Amino acid sequence: MTDPLIYARDVLSRAGYTVEQDRLAGQVVLLFEDATYLGFVAAYPEAESIHQNRAVVEHEFLARYTPDLRAAGDKPWNTYFVWLAHAEPNREDAARLAALEEDLAGARKIAAAGVQSVEDAEVALADLLPLQARTELGSVDIPAEIRLRTTELDSSAVDAFLTESTPEYVAHILQTLPS
Repeated sequence: MTDPLIYARDVLSRAGYTVEQDRLAGQVVLLFEDATYLGFVAAYPEAESIHQNRAVVEHEFLARYTPDLRAAGDKPWNTYFVWLAHAEPNREDAARLAALEEDLAGARKIAAAGVQSVEDAEVALADLLPLQARTELGSVDIPAEIRLRTTELDSSAVDAFLTESTPEYVAHILQTLPS
């Protein structure tokens, strides 16, 4: 099994997927499935091999698993073909991989090159993973923030704005300030 497959197995397993090894078109692939998504991951040494082999691998997957996909209810809408390459892509390869991801024929696609670590696999497989971090915003003292950001205005105008003063009163204070 190539390194990107090992990394993908680790990432998908930790995310709660059932992951099994299989062979498609004579090569080792990973089949994955959870309550929402299913598909396969194929890996190659370089991106060019993805382009050379993907049609036959996709065809064999669909030929073999179409009956199961038909029986899976809505899940086939969330079928992914994942293509990973170990080597860093050149510009042409990167452009071709991006175009491959845009091709929704047969299934959704993820295509990434330069997958040389578990972290790279996490980035490549991000669409299949739960959100990794929650953003927690602390409380903000809005009046203090406004005072901090309005240093060009006279403090009496800022105070009037932050109280329940009428807009007319705030405008009056602003008009009476020296220019």
